[in-house]
Amino acid sequence: MKPAPPFHSQKKAVANPEKVSVSLYYETLCPYCRNFILDPLAKAIKTDLMTILDLQVPWGNAMILPDSTVSCQHRDECYLNSIHACVIDIWPDVIMHFNLIQCIEEQSSAMGLGNGAEALYNVCAEQLGFPAKPIKDCHESARGRELLLQYGSRTDVSIRLTDMSSGVVNGNPLLESMSASHTEANLCPQHVFHIPPAQFLRKGHSTQFALQKIGVDKAKGIIFETIFEKLDIKQIFSSSPTIFRTADLGCAAGPNTFLAVENIVELVKLKCQFHGLDLDSLEFQVFFNDLVSNDFNKLFKNLPGDKEYYASGVPGSFHGRLFPPASLHFAYSSYALANLLKVPDELQDTVSPAWNKGKVYFTNSPKEVAEAYTMQFAKDLESFLKARALELVPGGLMAFLLTSVPPDTKCALTAVLDLLGSILMDLVNMGKVSEEKVDSFNLPLYFPNPIEFKDLIAKNGSFTIERMHALELPCPEVGEGVMHIRAILEEPIKEHFGAQIMESLFNQLQNKIAENSVAFDLSYKRAFVLCAVLKRKMYLENV
Repeated sequence: MKPAPPFHSQKKAVANPEKVSVSLYYETLCPYCRNFILDPLAKAIKTDLMTILDLQVPWGNAMILPDSTVSCQHRDECYLNSIHACVIDIWPDVIMHFNLIQCIEEQSSAMGLGNGAEALYNVCAEQLGFPAKPIKDCHESARGRELLLQYGSRTDVSIRLTDMSSGVVNGNPLLESMSASHTEANLCPQHVFHIPPAQFLRKGHSTQFALQKIGVDKAKGIIFETIFEKLDIKQIFSSSPTIFRTADLGCAAGPNTFLAVENIVELVKLKCQFHGLDLDSLEFQVFFNDLVSNDFNKLFKNLPGDKEYYASGVPGSFHGRLFPPASLHFAYSSYALANLLKVPDELQDTVSPAWNKGKVYFTNSPKEVAEAYTMQFAKDLESFLKARALELVPGGLMAFLLTSVPPDTKCALTAVLDLLGSILMDLVNMGKVSEEKVDSFNLPLYFPNPIEFKDLIAKNGSFTIERMHALELPCPEVGEGVMHIRAILEEPIKEHFGAQIMESLFNQLQNKIAENSVAFDLSYKRAFVLCAVLKRKMYLENV
């Protein structure tokens, strides 16, 4: 069965049910609306608030006349209202459509409309690399008018603009409180939404999935830019049949698996539209890869019914070859590269300087332990990159999300992992665990710093780094953070020690973090998510 039609024929700007619904009622050439959009709202969008907001409704004081035409207060305002509506419809992602909306408002303020609203919009589309054609097509078609009339019907008389932009939070009007002077309070989740971060993270998914989803959402804009600038889509259309092949490496079976690949499919389609290519002739194939122990039955049982790609499962370790040469156009891995292929052998050798007796990580261990972890990660990453260099087409792209730590400083995440070892030794003293069990266990995880990661990619020599950004995620409460760590580490710990210690272990971890200096000492820096997008070189050496 052929996948569903191209996204632009069915994508709707609908609020995500997991988000707080924040609707901004504005009009494009209103000076008060412009001031609100360019100052307080722009600042809010640059924070973590953008992950929980839906912003829309470009209508303001426009009117539907008896002959069903639309009348606006300012010259060219109806045109720009329609452009904004189409941008929101085609790119529901807040960051993506807000960038263009912000640019249009900035340009109208700086340049005026001397050359016409269309010229102003074209300047912004070109500046930001947005494909102008699909937006123009939307505006000139019945869809543009349909969107405007929908927004008109949503704009109640009680919310019509007077001297400022107005808003609705979860259906409740905010009138003068949406003015610029009150924005910080109004857009703060703890104040307006009455949903503390911890409660927000519990809505819909576990803490693990919620935090991961925020990382995937933040990375979308970075991947979007790279696909538009670096992906040679015309080369793909030169082959027959026209198939774009993507692999999600280390996919697991959670809800965020499909979100990431759907983003990639959507962004590639936008690239095709930009070049005026025939989307009907393009097929997408997505390979979901993970170890054979992954629950592929669960994964495929939860495949979206309206997916726009063919799906296949590829069991096996991504540290080796999985696909034929030059068969992939895009490879993606979300948080999986931190898992080591194996614990370094030296850590199990009782006569080695790297024997990690009584500990499960290397934070406070001898330098030989840290060096063994570092060398193992370097070997694993080299194997991974070498395999992908052969499997990606020349010029193909690869994107990672990877937990990373700041260089040369104490990190709260690694300190917490080290606390696990001390708690296990407490359980040894209580007679609940044998000391030999603790001595033979080490966490198979490694979090590189950005400099280290960049150097390893350069050493491999098969890829250029097109983008590399550090993304900060919301800092959860101690209890939520422990839930997140448990979701990641529960299986290897349970397999080694048994299920009977799990509740005691993680309850003690929560208490120990709260008592330990890591909870309040600012010298401990936070870990972050490293988002990197690589491009496979056209010609490989020594592969």
